[in-house]
Amino acid sequence: MDAASADDEIRVAAGTYAGVSARAGVTQTVYISKTVTIRGGYTTANWTRPNPAANPTTLDAQGLGRVVYVTGDIAFTIEGLRITGGDATGLGGGVYWEADAGGGVCVDGAKATISNCAVINNTASTVRQGHGGGLHLNDSDATLSGNTVVSNTASTASDGGGGGLFLLSGAATLSGNTMQGNTASTASDGVGGGLYLLWSDATLSGNTVRGNVASAVNNGYGGGLCLGNSSDTTLSSNTVVSNTAALDADWAGFGGGLYIEDTPFTLTNSLVADNQANTGGSGLWIAGDWWRPITGNLLHTTIADNRSSGQGVFVGNYTTLAFTNTIIAGRHSVGITVTTGGTATLEATLWYNNGSDTGGGGTIVTGAVNVYDDPAFVNPSAWDYHLTDGSAAIDAGVDAGVTTDIDGDVRPWGAGHDIGADEYRVWHIYMPVVLRRQ
Repeated sequence: MDAASADDEIRVAAGTYAGVSARAGVTQTVYISKTVTIRGGYTTANWTRPNPAANPTTLDAQGLGRVVYVTGDIAFTIEGLRITGGDATGLGGGVYWEADAGGGVCVDGAKATISNCAVINNTASTVRQGHGGGLHLNDSDATLSGNTVVSNTASTASDGGGGGLFLLSGAATLSGNTMQGNTASTASDGVGGGLYLLWSDATLSGNTVRGNVASAVNNGYGGGLCLGNSSDTTLSSNTVVSNTAALDADWAGFGGGLYIEDTPFTLTNSLVADNQANTGGSGLWIAGDWWRPITGNLLHTTIADNRSSGQGVFVGNYTTLAFTNTIIAGRHSVGITVTTGGTATLEATLWYNNGSDTGGGGTIVTGAVNVYDDPAFVNPSAWDYHLTDGSAAIDAGVDAGVTTDIDGDVRPWGAGHDIGADEYRVWHIYMPVVLRRQ
């Protein structure tokens, strides 16, 4: 990095690059303050074609500081790196509250492009509040694609936000990332086990958010994702499964899969399944505020088998939601609860195996199309919520202007639009026939 000039590309061969150094009051393995590109996955015999899977390039801070710290009005790219062993304890960086930030990667103000990296086993703080166990991006227009963010923790001592990723005050595009097994806090309140986006307008597509926890011991908000105070967020073709707001049943948990507050949003072709929250919104918890009423549009969403509180969807006050082509099914004590001051309008809904389909003192309007039958998923125990032949969702929906499904398959396929995230396809095999003259 010291030898590089602006706009240089640094190629790094396979191996483990360990240890840290202090610079400008912070400690890290790599300090970036120039517009550069760093790519891993090379070998000393091949500097042309990187292969990070075959030639892992590991940056390991060994718990002695952050792995990567980026600062300045620059644009940088990191690609094909394994980032591990980061610990930002005592290094600060949290803009709101007194907090340490970004155990694996901490970006302050720079434009970030991060792709095909593995961010594993990093911690933001072990002594106080922590933000972004894996990655913390502040005031950063960011593009993150194809990354694996696994087993990171925001705080082990106090409140934590963003076990995998904390994004603050920046526009972001996140596509094809996997956020798995991250925890916002193991000691106190936690927000956003997988991701926490605050004051950040973002587009999320094709991401998998699985097995994350907001709080292991206290109140938890958003086991998978927490979205707060943004002007608009677009989510499409994301899979949000098996996340938990609060592990301890004695504490409050809200939004097992998604917790959305004061943020207008559009949710399309998404699966929200097998998440849990003790108190409200095992699948989704959504609410506005008196100073910021919000609207949300949910198209072709599958909401299934979310448990603990048993509410597939919780809609708070100052909130107006429109659901089109939605499956709400399985193990919910209540499919959708709308509190006084909230409104939910549902058109083309498949209801199945809920204790009750609707509840609460708010306004719920169901349209002309309601189906009460089995969606016949492939294998829910393995989180496979594709439709099978005979599903009541097939051809039962309405045209919502959505032309592909969660897998990118063409929609509609057949006589009509299917309800839910998946569009069932029948593949016909044509056998050649040879006619012989006798």
